[in-house]
Amino acid sequence: MGRIWSDQRRYETWLLVEAAAAEAMAAAEDFFVSQGCGRLTMNMVLTGPNGKALPEFKIARVNRSLTQSRGAIRGLHYQRPPRAEDKIVQCLAGRVFDVCVDLREGSQTRHRWVAFELSPENEELLWIPQGCAHGFQTLTEGCLVEYFCTEIYSPADEFGARWDDPALKIEWPLPCSQTSEKDAAWPMLAR
Repeated sequence: MGRIWSDQRRYETWLLVEAAAAEAMAAAEDFFVSQGCGRLTMNMVLTGPNGKALPEFKIARVNRSLTQSRGAIRGLHYQRPPRAEDKIVQCLAGRVFDVCVDLREGSQTRHRWVAFELSPENEELLWIPQGCAHGFQTLTEGCLVEYFCTEIYSPADEFGARWDDPALKIEWPLPCSQTSEKDAAWPMLAR
């Protein structure tokens, strides 16, 4: 069974989505029929801490990225309003150190980050709320990452933060072996 990481004990130490602290679960279940088997990969329910349903997560696009080299870093990316988006991220091949950084104005946790290892073996997914940047580092060669996004891609609203920004102090597990020119050119954040 896979699950989206927004488990309560992690939010007690890092209040990323303070006002809308949501628990989102995704169940991966095998089911068997006479012809073989199938897999329910995502059955998602979004609720707030009081148990009330949050607005629906409506998928506007699905992206996949393939990164061949170990130690490569992609990100940190997000879209600004009016095309701000939620994302759910999963790793379909290889292993990645997946990072979510709070960049929301006025947030108590602004510039804080949280990271999880995602892989096909652990079947976990990470929810990236609006106003938070996403990035990852490949821990193996041949990493395939898939994103479910609530907005269409809008180049005019795309923005990012540097993966090596000293204001964020992200503890990447490996030295960076490669990053794109675009990701290396994002501005440094002011503290």
